[in-house]
Amino acid sequence: MRVPFPIKVPCTSPCQARFEHMGRISGRTTVSGTATAQERGTWRVNGGLPLINQSISQNNAFDATALATTSSTTSSDNTVSTSGTVGVPSTSSFASAITTNGYAHALRGELSCPSIPPVGIGRVSDTGTPQDNAQRLSLRLSLLDFLYCHRVERVRARP
Repeated sequence: MRVPFPIKVPCTSPCQARFEHMGRISGRTTVSGTATAQERGTWRVNGGLPLINQSISQNNAFDATALATTSSTTSSDNTVSTSGTVGVPSTSSFASAITTNGYAHALRGELSCPSIPPVGIGRVSDTGTPQDNAQRLSLRLSLLDFLYCHRVERVRARP
């Protein structure tokens, strides 16, 4: 059979999926003497405006969590971005600066389609931090709570 023109077939599903998003970012800066330090962190859903947008400097810390819900016939995503900068003057012999950050983000998706049987909830997550073991455990537990218990611990900035 010969077709004289291209045939386009839509690749999107007529079914909606509900996506629940969780993002958490933490950061800490520590300085002594004449040093400087700055830490920044953002979390976005589907490339939109940041739902978490934190920036600190000098001796400070943050730990922020956000939730979002979206629907789509194709996909959904989260993005975490963190950065830290330090400065120690070359003329200072007793100055130091440290920045650390951590993140946890997760996505739960469930298809809502009357034409097919339920397929369950899809889950994906990621976490990472060079911060202490207590913070590492806290980030992981917030993921587990979100993914399997459908709740998120409301966190406050640590002193």
